[in-house]
Amino acid sequence: MTKMLDEPDFASLIRRDDLCQEIAQGICRENRMSFRGTRILEGSTILYRNGGMVIKIFSRDEPEFCSNEAGFLGLLQGRLPVQTPGLIGTGKYMEYPYIIMEEIPGLPLKSLWRNLSQRNRERAIEQAAEVLRCLHSIPVVEADFCTPEWNGFIASQKRDFRRNHGGFGLSEERIDEIGLYLAGTAPVEETGRPVVCHTEIMREHLFGEIRGGELKLTGLLDFEPSMIGIREYDLCAVGLFLTAGENGLYRRFMDAGGYDSPPEAVMRMLLLHRYSNMKWFISTLPEKLRHAPLTRLAEYWYS
Repeated sequence: MTKMLDEPDFASLIRRDDLCQEIAQGICRENRMSFRGTRILEGSTILYRNGGMVIKIFSRDEPEFCSNEAGFLGLLQGRLPVQTPGLIGTGKYMEYPYIIMEEIPGLPLKSLWRNLSQRNRERAIEQAAEVLRCLHSIPVVEADFCTPEWNGFIASQKRDFRRNHGGFGLSEERIDEIGLYLAGTAPVEETGRPVVCHTEIMREHLFGEIRGGELKLTGLLDFEPSMIGIREYDLCAVGLFLTAGENGLYRRFMDAGGYDSPPEAVMRMLLLHRYSNMKWFISTLPEKLRHAPLTRLAEYWYS
């Protein structure tokens, strides 16, 4: 195992199937489990499906993501309308933090979406809204273990937005536009009620299955970046990745969940999100919208 310690960074390690498997096997040995693992090639961590369980291995430089996810898995058991992975164990192996959790039923909504009827897409959206509404109703004092702290986090996002967006190669013109947008919209981050946020409600993280011809959501996963924030911080991923500009779906989500946040408030949170990459987000738009002002993009995603 010495050769693993020579890996320069986690991004290099994650490309080495042999080393990743050695770590997963070592975790299984330490937990007295047999290894029958199949690697899941998704996300920014190392994932193995192993006999009804999932092993999730984090970077040595980001142990807080592991402890944060473990905390949320414990907090959420049985409290949402869908299943969340049960926490089986957590620890470190060769200084790599890991969790072992239950596998949830169903398939990622992303893999089902193309073949869903319009009505089943609407069912998925309505059920997802209920999931988020229930998550937001959990008292924030029960998630006081999570990081980062909202006020300090969002203040740093506002202070560093030029560097954050510039790091992804966004043009100076667009970065200037973001500055004007932030200066011209109400600071909802200072006035919104704190809630427990997933932060990445998207088709990859919602699971479902077809029962009697109808779509039924079965699970929600990936809580490593979950935190206490404001509801608009969750809604920005909904419009971008879940409803994705499809006619009427975002409004259906908002109505089903009882949300009334204006598009400009949600767009503001998208621009300040931890993982905001506007260069990429804009590249996914229809060609006719790629040079549209941010006000128009807010309408497309969030109205």
